[in-house]
Amino acid sequence: MGRGSISILLLISLSLSSVSSRPPSDIQLHESHTDYVVEAGRRLVVDCGETVAGQSGPVSWLKDGTPLKPNSRISFNLNKQRMKIRNVSLKDNGEYSCQVRGEKGDRYNMSLSV
Repeated sequence: MGRGSISILLLISLSLSSVSSRPPSDIQLHESHTDYVVEAGRRLVVDCGETVAGQSGPVSWLKDGTPLKPNSRISFNLNKQRMKIRNVSLKDNGEYSCQVRGEKGDRYNMSLSV
């Protein structure tokens, strides 16, 4: 069998007027929904575990088509099935995708507004 890919697509947009003084809490995203709205200053947790379940290939996250690397605000769990973005802000605007290379050629998309 040939190698295919599965991906989750997140479209993030943000307004600074939505920043609040309350402490940030996790916003959990799962692929069972397709549209999301998240406030600035919150912590975002995106899980593509269901999409990559059963896939043996490596998982990668991209923003606007460019591979994402961990930094002071963006982190991944060990197998990269979950991404966390702390203190979501305007610089997080963009299109995010979670991809796995495996034998299946399925693809999954969803969009997110922050």
